[in-house]
Amino acid sequence: GVAIKAALAGQPVHLVGEGKQVRDFIHTRDLAALCVAINQSEEQGAIVNAGSGRGVSMREIVDVVAGALNRSLQVELLPGRAFDVMVNVLDSNQAWRKFDWECQVSVEEGVQEICDKL
Repeated sequence: GVAIKAALAGQPVHLVGEGKQVRDFIHTRDLAALCVAINQSEEQGAIVNAGSGRGVSMREIVDVVAGALNRSLQVELLPGRAFDVMVNVLDSNQAWRKFDWECQVSVEEGVQEICDKL
């Protein structure tokens, strides 16, 4: 959302370090589907990871946003921070095994959906 808002406002997108931090993004519809599956199961209150299992770098997110908006984005690199976790990708196999759940919406689809609504 932050990168999209900055791009639409003609402002630079800020990336910390070189944007190599990797995250596991999940669409709210996918998260809601998992919550419903857990709630409707005999394991209500189960704790499982909810993620796509796919790591996407912050730099890649900027490229996805640029593609969805069909424009080049100005990127401003901010100094790296020692406390940043470089990679955070979840293993959601337990959610799949227990609740037959997996992400249905890709990062690209989710970003395009947001951009189309703005």
